[in-house]
Amino acid sequence: MQKIQKYYSSPRISQSALKDLAYHPLYYKAKHIDKKLSEEYGDEAEHFLIGSLAECILLTPEYIEQMYAIRTFELSPQIRKFVDYIIKNKIDYSSYDILFDIGKSLSLFGNIKSIDTYKNTLEKEKFEEAVYFYEQNSGKSIVTEELYNKAAEISNSFLHSPLTTQYFTQGPNVEILTSLDIYWFYEKVACKSLLDFVRINHSNRTIAINDLKTTRTPVSDFISTVIKYRYDIQAAFYMDAFKWWVQNIRTDLADYEILGFSFFVESTNNIGSPLIYHVPKSTIYIGKYGADIINNGVKKTLIGFDELIQNLKWHIETNTWAYTKKQYENKGIIDINIETC
Repeated sequence: MQKIQKYYSSPRISQSALKDLAYHPLYYKAKHIDKKLSEEYGDEAEHFLIGSLAECILLTPEYIEQMYAIRTFELSPQIRKFVDYIIKNKIDYSSYDILFDIGKSLSLFGNIKSIDTYKNTLEKEKFEEAVYFYEQNSGKSIVTEELYNKAAEISNSFLHSPLTTQYFTQGPNVEILTSLDIYWFYEKVACKSLLDFVRINHSNRTIAINDLKTTRTPVSDFISTVIKYRYDIQAAFYMDAFKWWVQNIRTDLADYEILGFSFFVESTNNIGSPLIYHVPKSTIYIGKYGADIINNGVKKTLIGFDELIQNLKWHIETNTWAYTKKQYENKGIIDINIETC
């Protein structure tokens, strides 16, 4: 657990931070420098939470109780907001007079004008139980029973599917590293990577680097999300991180063959048919150095993590964030390239 906390609290550069920079420099600044944005994912919050929980159940079950808490009672959005406000501001919730005034100021419970009615509403909504639950589980991700059960089902799918089960089996002379945290350097920039699971076969001296993914679309459509979420950057960044780790930490693996990087993918809506997507060297290259591609007849430039790191250095040194480095260099003029096959 301390390992995971150390990783997320580290100020080093991660692949996800670089993808934030690729989205827009101002977004990167707000999230990673000014700390004005949370780690929430908007409408995708539940989807990502299911994925991270399924990963924890499958690969690091010893961390579950320390990282997650299961809420077994119903909770309305109004009460959840009210509870968050009470805890954040350390308000004494034993006085219904105080709670009544706060509720009115937050406009959470409509036109309730009687303290007695207000008290009955809070008791019916199990307000005190909710406050106690969230206080006791501060710092944990809160999940419902339904969400936990779905995550467990996804974990079991990876573990027992005839196409994936062998990869999660220890076996003789097989070493499986889960949540491998690597603190490394690229071009003198301090970086960090958290690899889901690495399978090391000491018999044939090979290594496979793997990452778990969940998708709301059919598993067979996963390739269509690679560009959208720039999973090529993640694969390339993690490959470089692991190679650095072998050269500097696990030198006993220096002569082992790295078979490559793969995504193990399962659907959150149609659970039971996980697939393995291997990332070829050509895609790893794009994740690192970028490429121009044609997408629906429009030329699109994919920037690699190598250039993103150089751009990040530039943004920090110049303290300019309104545009990308290239947009500054082109004085805001962008060519429209439309090509047909």
